Amino acid sequence: MRRPSSSALLLLVPLLTLLTLLLPGPAVADERPADGPPWRWPLGSRQVTADFDLPDGPYRAGHRGVDLPGRAGEPVRSVAVGRVLFSGTVAGVGVVTVEHGAERSTYQPVVRRVVRAGDAVQAGDVLGRLDVAGSHCAGPCLHLGRLDGERYLDPRGRLTGASRFVLVDPGGPLPRPPAGTSGAAGGTGAWSRPVGGPVTSAYGMRVHPVTGVRTLHDGVDLGAACGTPVRAARAGTV
Repeated sequence: MRRPSSSALLLLVPLLTLLTLLLPGPAVADERPADGPPWRWPLGSRQVTADFDLPDGPYRAGHRGVDLPGRAGEPVRSVAVGRVLFSGTVAGVGVVTVEHGAERSTYQPVVRRVVRAGDAVQAGDVLGRLDVAGSHCAGPCLHLGRLDGERYLDPRGRLTGASRFVLVDPGGPLPRPPAGTSGAAGGTGAWSRPVGGPVTSAYGMRVHPVTGVRTLHDGVDLGAACGTPVRAARAGTV
């Protein structure tokens, strides 16, 4: 068998590179179409306590939307202009689905629903009130979903100004502790302590030890000696 010459190999490399660039890449689950309108936040806060995590299969563990913290009875509003496809209960949980062209938004748990299937809604129109009974969070939260056909997408790709951060008023009420914690000084809820030392500074408003300014301490400090092994507080993925 005749081996290709070195000049032929030099021509083959750029050709393979060009074919690689032209071939379509893998589908992205949370891809945002360029012509899609932005979504407004369905609750008063702009905080996400649980992110979108598309499962590997239809029956695998995952999170097919995002969780937004709220208050029991808080109005749940439509994220964009559309038409109500469903307003009822699924397995005892109040659910509303709104069609926005090719995509749909889903809201649960929602009680005291004021819309019915077929109703036209504008962005910001009230769909119902946030329920507590059907919440899978530590406190009241809205599970917001986004679908294109049967494909689940990340709602963050549509939400305007989506952020992991929330502004805190130093003189206002104490914000909700992070998910999975009890919120009490030294409380760890379902988590285990990463080190065995005592809590030296609890979660909440405090006077910063360096700046002297009263700010939110958004975690807990645990005292331990240098070199102490730090263990995972909960099972997960790095």
